[in-house]
Amino acid sequence: MQTDGRSLKLSCILAGILVLLFPVAVMASTPPVQPSLVFNISSSSPDPGTSLTLSVIWTGYVTYNTAPEQIIVEIFSLPDGTRMGALPVPLVNAADLPGDPRTYRTTINNGTLPSGTYMLIATDPLSDAISRLMITIAPHNDGSGNLLNQFEREQQFYLISGLFAIALVFLLAILVRPKME
Repeated sequence: MQTDGRSLKLSCILAGILVLLFPVAVMASTPPVQPSLVFNISSSSPDPGTSLTLSVIWTGYVTYNTAPEQIIVEIFSLPDGTRMGALPVPLVNAADLPGDPRTYRTTINNGTLPSGTYMLIATDPLSDAISRLMITIAPHNDGSGNLLNQFEREQQFYLISGLFAIALVFLLAILVRPKME
């Protein structure tokens, strides 16, 4: 019996060594294709009274990728690179059947931005796919940064209100705990 046990162990060790020495073909899959963004502005009129329509087309192979609810467009001043603000661009064709492509669109007043040259960067918040576009606003008034700063203010509001909610739940737990004992 002992010789059978030793031969079984020896056979297993030899089989293991053979498996390690011979190359083995392994099937592997490639990662899914990342989404792409096509960013354009439909109104190129430099007049301060006109509107700029920001349009983003998301192609993301929805079987692998999830389309975001909004695309974030950040605006940078081109001469010095300072960040002017950000805008959310909402999904337009959300009611359509699942498929490609998805369209995102918003309209802003041309007078919102001060005159100058800007780099607009559209970003998919889920996959970090980006698209860039440069625009030039003709000289007019100083513009209004309220629209551009609104998105940041909303994000700060959500953060602060979340912290207050956590603090209130903690305070309520402290107040209710002695009564439960």
